[in-house]
Amino acid sequence: MIKKLAIKKWTNIALFVLICLGMGGGFLWRYGEAALVALSGRTPMLARKESLSNIYIGSGIGVFFVVIAIIIIVRNLNLSVHKQVDRYLTAHSEVTLEQLDSDFGSAERFGNVWIGRCWTFSYDLDRILLENDQIVWVFTESYRPSARSSTVNYNLCLGLADGKMEKVKVSEEKLAKIQEWYKKYPHILVGYNSEYEQMFNNDINALMDIKYRQKAEGFSET
Repeated sequence: MIKKLAIKKWTNIALFVLICLGMGGGFLWRYGEAALVALSGRTPMLARKESLSNIYIGSGIGVFFVVIAIIIIVRNLNLSVHKQVDRYLTAHSEVTLEQLDSDFGSAERFGNVWIGRCWTFSYDLDRILLENDQIVWVFTESYRPSARSSTVNYNLCLGLADGKMEKVKVSEEKLAKIQEWYKKYPHILVGYNSEYEQMFNNDINALMDIKYRQKAEGFSET
């Protein structure tokens, strides 16, 4: 489980990191040395063709993309699958890695989300895994990355019994199937409702009274 999720996680970010490093390296290759020469008080050779402002701006862009790549790499090292699973096992001494592996192995996969009998797994979740019996409410939301963007992204939103909301980006074609799968759990509310949102934010006990108290009935295979 750990190895598979870790590979998926790094594969997921690899292209973006490489693009950032490529763009940053390109700008620094062209402008970096000239910017250092200019900062030392000398006139770089490149200044014969381009203005100093262009040299500084080009170098700044290069540094920006390289820093972004480094931040992403460091963040993923700090939030690695192995570390997150170890933290979970430390906090839940009653759970073993073998149990997690077994549940993951039999889980239903929906793109970047695996839903097992007892846990939901995703390399795009900060926690990596969530206990299904702690999920109170499941719904999806759509958003645009920017005001001018024509692209629509979708999040799977998981409202938990501790009042926290976990979100993971999913593809549009998986949304209906994921929600149908969560309907197999009698304690989970599925689908957006403004009243649910108000209760989740202001009175989660009222929301839990609707279905969550039924969790003892368990998971349905049908």
